[in-house]
Amino acid sequence: NGGNEQFIYVQKTSVVDLEPEETISTEIAYHANLINYGLNIDIKWFHEKLDNLISEKLLFFDLTDLSNNGEVTLKGVELEAAYIINDNIYTKFGYGYLDSETNNFFEEMLYARHKGFISGVYSFEKNMTTSLTYYGSSTISTSPYNRIDWVTRKKFMYDKNKLSIEFKISNYGNNEDHKFIVSPIFSVDNKYDDSTHYFLSINYLL
Repeated sequence: NGGNEQFIYVQKTSVVDLEPEETISTEIAYHANLINYGLNIDIKWFHEKLDNLISEKLLFFDLTDLSNNGEVTLKGVELEAAYIINDNIYTKFGYGYLDSETNNFFEEMLYARHKGFISGVYSFEKNMTTSLTYYGSSTISTSPYNRIDWVTRKKFMYDKNKLSIEFKISNYGNNEDHKFIVSPIFSVDNKYDDSTHYFLSINYLL
């Protein structure tokens, strides 16, 4: 068809018996809904131990057998808060810290140490809202992640039926050059033609 690229799908069967992957997870959470202050808070501490992971990459030129040798320990905290400023404006904030320990190169590329978001929402009359949100993280794989979303939503009511129209603009900053590491010597470029994307959604409920 004139193309010069083609996806290759790889399937692999291990010659040894593999054990199920195991996860032991512990969480301690606190939630507060301070209605009189217009404040809602969620705080969570977590610790996860993942054992017997099958972490080998399935590369068509790699004949390495599969194994259960991968392991990861994840621990950190997550904080999320929402604050109602007045009848028309409210804000949301979230932050997460993650400390990961692993014996596998590929698992190390999957997690960012810091991540978070901050959002402001304005409600107009007649079921219309607009919001601006920033999402970001520290280095994941090889570079940080940044995104800004602007969303405007309008709802219409027809007896028991509901119509919702949403328009969204997303800007990915310099993430068009983000790379995903697939091996110690190979990487895949995640390139966009443009760093700004536009979306229009229409939902109708009977």
